Amino acid sequence: MVWIHGATANFYYPSYVAIARKMASQGYRFVLGNTRMHDIGCVLADYADGSALRGGALWGLPSKEPLDIAAWIDVAEKKGHSSVVLIGHSAGGPAVRRYMAERTDKRVVGWGQASVGLALWPPRGDADELKIATEMVAARHAQDFLPNLRLSAGTFLDYAKTPDDIYDFYGIENTKPAISRVRTPLVAFYGSKGDVGSNADLERMRALIAKHSGGPAHIDTAIIEDGDHDYSGQETQVALLLANWINRLVPSAT
Repeated sequence: MVWIHGATANFYYPSYVAIARKMASQGYRFVLGNTRMHDIGCVLADYADGSALRGGALWGLPSKEPLDIAAWIDVAEKKGHSSVVLIGHSAGGPAVRRYMAERTDKRVVGWGQASVGLALWPPRGDADELKIATEMVAARHAQDFLPNLRLSAGTFLDYAKTPDDIYDFYGIENTKPAISRVRTPLVAFYGSKGDVGSNADLERMRALIAKHSGGPAHIDTAIIEDGDHDYSGQETQVALLLANWINRLVPSAT
């Protein structure tokens, strides 16, 4: 399994580690991988002139996250696993679903959305902000924050360029959403005490997918009882859910 973190989080986020350890105890290889969007901010590269390429939630380029996801799947493959399950938690969910929509990776036999809302994502900025961001990036100020907004111009502009079918992934308005070309089985779940979704949202997701041709061959949904957004204290439930789901997908997974 390859697990992709949410915004401001990273591979050693406590609930992620607890889920990984529980699954490892059941015989599953679990990869917790940072992407260029990890933490609030991070340094991806240092240059000879003393400048740095920044990443993280406020400076990273989300459109490039599929490159990072592919690299972690490569790691799993090099460890002897030709089949993987790919899970995105919170803001990691849009990164995972973009990966699934933009690539045909036969190594991924199942994918998941953990505490991921259904809203159009990312939120569209207004025309004035877009103009300013475009000018700042052109003037080589991509890593500077936009005026009155705690987000770099480069990140803002990258979000703004999200393709329409990825932005409206489930087809709330788009008649040809990205989900329609993803056939790989999907699992989606929320914590019962979470803040981004409920059983009603899971049913809405199913209805949206059913409205369009194509889509995942199988869809499973679940609620983690007493789980919050991160499933703190309920990590065993998540691990058991995923283990059982994987066994149905790939009976010889362990």
